[in-house]
Amino acid sequence: MEILPDSRCKNATGVVQINGVNHVPIFCMNCGTPGGLVTERGINFVGWMCDSCQEKYPLPPGTYALPDDEHNRKVAEELAKVGPLNLNRIAELLKDDRSTLARLARDNPIFGSN
Repeated sequence: MEILPDSRCKNATGVVQINGVNHVPIFCMNCGTPGGLVTERGINFVGWMCDSCQEKYPLPPGTYALPDDEHNRKVAEELAKVGPLNLNRIAELLKDDRSTLARLARDNPIFGSN
């Protein structure tokens, strides 16, 4: 069994509070490039690799990758489908765990959580 390094720091610095929830920064498990934020609570493991390292190194068996550009394209497509948005509408869409937008948000290293 291969054990992957966690992309969070052991001693979290740079914690950001968003809507009353603490978010910790994550970094590429290979080169240390900053990769955004994940919620502090409810997360047991975060393994993230930047696009540059994903191009250079193979992913471990049993894992998958969605490059940032591809992820952003899918988000843009989904946002175009749902039409005009305001903060209330976005919150409503993200609450529905079955919505594509909610799944994409969970897959994003900045907003996602396990």
